[in-house]
Amino acid sequence: MSLRASAAHLNPVYRLVAVAGLTIVAASLHHSASSSHSARWRARHPSHKAIAMRVLIRTYDFDDLGGSGASMRTVADFLQACGDETWAPRGRETLERLRAWSPGVVLGQQWATEEASMWAIALGVPFVMFVRGPGQYEHFMPQCDLVVFNASSQLELALPAIGRTPAAVLHPPVLPADYATDGGGSHITLIGTGALKGADRFLTLARKFPDHPFLWVTDEPSEAPPSNVEVCPRTPNMRSIYARTKLLVMPSRSESYGRVAIEAAMSGIPVVASDLPGIREATAGHAVLVADEREWVTAVRNVLANIEPHRRAALALAALRDPSVELEALRSRLQALVDAGRRRPTLSLCMTVANEAATLAKAVASVREVVDEVIIGVDTRSSDDTAAIARTLATDYFEYTESSPPDFRRMRNRAMERVPTDWAIVLDGHEWIENAHLIRPALETTAWSIEIRTLFEPDANRIPGLSFPFPRIHRRHVRFVGAAVHEEVSTPVARRSRQIDIRVWHERKPGSAATTRGAEKSGAELDVLRAAWQERNDRRALFYLANGLRESGRLEDAVEAYSTYLEAPNFEEEGWQARLYLARCHAARQAWPAAKQCFEQAILAWPERAEAVIGLGHVLLAKGEARHAAAWFRMAAGLPEPSDCRLFVEVPAYRWQAWHGLALALDRLGDYAGALEAETEAKARGAGAWADVNIGRWRALSGHGTGNGAGS
Repeated sequence: MSLRASAAHLNPVYRLVAVAGLTIVAASLHHSASSSHSARWRARHPSHKAIAMRVLIRTYDFDDLGGSGASMRTVADFLQACGDETWAPRGRETLERLRAWSPGVVLGQQWATEEASMWAIALGVPFVMFVRGPGQYEHFMPQCDLVVFNASSQLELALPAIGRTPAAVLHPPVLPADYATDGGGSHITLIGTGALKGADRFLTLARKFPDHPFLWVTDEPSEAPPSNVEVCPRTPNMRSIYARTKLLVMPSRSESYGRVAIEAAMSGIPVVASDLPGIREATAGHAVLVADEREWVTAVRNVLANIEPHRRAALALAALRDPSVELEALRSRLQALVDAGRRRPTLSLCMTVANEAATLAKAVASVREVVDEVIIGVDTRSSDDTAAIARTLATDYFEYTESSPPDFRRMRNRAMERVPTDWAIVLDGHEWIENAHLIRPALETTAWSIEIRTLFEPDANRIPGLSFPFPRIHRRHVRFVGAAVHEEVSTPVARRSRQIDIRVWHERKPGSAATTRGAEKSGAELDVLRAAWQERNDRRALFYLANGLRESGRLEDAVEAYSTYLEAPNFEEEGWQARLYLARCHAARQAWPAAKQCFEQAILAWPERAEAVIGLGHVLLAKGEARHAAAWFRMAAGLPEPSDCRLFVEVPAYRWQAWHGLALALDRLGDYAGALEAETEAKARGAGAWADVNIGRWRALSGHGTGNGAGS
């Protein structure tokens, strides 16, 4: 099957065949083509306007002697010769200067890709990434309007990652005027350094042909060569190298394309090369390819013994690579991008659900206006109308059978593997998004995952029990990892952005799904977490194991698990959270000295957090130290809710819990008027209906001066 046919369902693939290259020396920040090269290109394109496009180029190797730098210079020169203006800044540039220049498109490659992508986002213009080797696109995963690969084989490898992103192939450009000689050289030549370029194989060949001169073009010879090998440093004048070359060898172990084979062909120099996909594509049947390492000596000897047919094959390869047509195709593609403007990022909703009939439609409706695809997988064990509802809502519906407890990594990844768009937002069937209109602007980022605010299990007054940022919006290549029952994402922290104004409300309704999940969390899920800790030393699993034991009332086991975890926390904030929960376990067991010590340690570690301060207040209250407790509750009441935490913030602690604790302490001190005032404040801040009972009691007591105190 052809590349076009195999990729047709995913990608508009624009085939830009191998094009010729130029060596250009830029005299200023703005790229200036040499007059001879410009004249050559303009002779072919006399009708272009003075400036049709402004193309901003970001690459850190623009002035390199060969490779990707030379290829990008060729593209820049061709565009200038067609009447376009290009700018390839050498150093750092301010956004103000870039914006003032007003480019229509940004090109980037290699290690400059991320910066170039950021420029395009800030300027609001299309971004084109040039990929020069395997894995480069996957390494950066930028938001692209077009991805240009240097070989069809590289594009095929990247198809799972690029999805629907438009892609093209532009082979590294080679121009005869820069490389052509009379082909009368005498050396067997290698251009390159190290094992990947096959330097060791080259030196072995030199030893097998001691009477033949060899030429090694390298700045870093890996070892002392035999006496018949001349080492020559890299040079901008590659014609001088090919003028001395009779046969080019490419004993590479890895090549994304093999540009030097085309350069040599311009002089009719035969090529013997490793049989690699990139080299096969570059040479198009016009070179001798060696698949078995043991056949190198034979292959070289055979070519030297009958070289003329191989010279003719090289010249045929040179004739095959006409630059003008394919560079013109690239330019037309760039012009279309400039005319169309920056491509809108695409987004899928990803869901895997079971027994969510009561809430599934609300979840989908909360984002339906901003997503392009709705992917819903339904567990075959679901017993309500979830499957029927999902079929009416999904653009991509599938079924699966999940284990109990569920493997959340596997479950999430089932849906992520079906994502055809740039981005995916992951929701449960009992969740819904607030401020979905902010999602689209948030996708204009170089991040791989976007953390949004999760509001967990709100009460009757819509105050969530927990608030925490969690990555919910992901580039399509992101996958879920970690312990099976508490999944994480593969995105490094440095590759995440945060949009806390986008909120996801997590509120599971009572029913079979909630009942099943509760049983799993206190039963089989603990076994999965324990196995992850004991068998793989997964400390994240240990943290969640301790949490599960605490929530299940197994306090002694939880104390042991938290204590073990705290010997080497994963990161500082999670360590603080574990110490807070350990203190609560001690308090629940009425181990007051241990509880007091743990709460105090948590306060010292993070004095801005109210949860530990409130916990210490309740311990002091239980010990009969109401006056000291009141002081701690007052301190907690003045602390603002933090907004920059990685883990859980207990929202009620910053709304009403400190005021309620203060009311209890003042009640113990006989200050019923103060207790009434504090509980009234707690009620105004969202305390439950029980606060009304306390307010009534303290109102009565403050009038009579006696009473039995308050509850809750």
